[in-house]
Amino acid sequence: MNYIYLIFGYIGSLIAIIMMFPQVYLTLKTQKTEDISIKTISMNLSAQLFFLPYSVYYELYPLLCANVSLALCDIIIIVVYFKNREFKL
Repeated sequence: MNYIYLIFGYIGSLIAIIMMFPQVYLTLKTQKTEDISIKTISMNLSAQLFFLPYSVYYELYPLLCANVSLALCDIIIIVVYFKNREFKL
């Protein structure tokens, strides 16, 4: 019976991972970052970094997978944001 909760965890993690791909793809394709809230992306990255030790300690692997993937997506967006900002100054 516990497997059903594990399945829900992995399905939720997969959806969380997939939800950022369109934004990352669009950001990389267009290189437009004017409409992105860097504060939201930064807070999201901070939350994911705090979840990292929690997920490892409690062996919450679905949460760990989702947060590592989302953190990578956020880092990509932040890098593009500051790269574009540098050129506009």
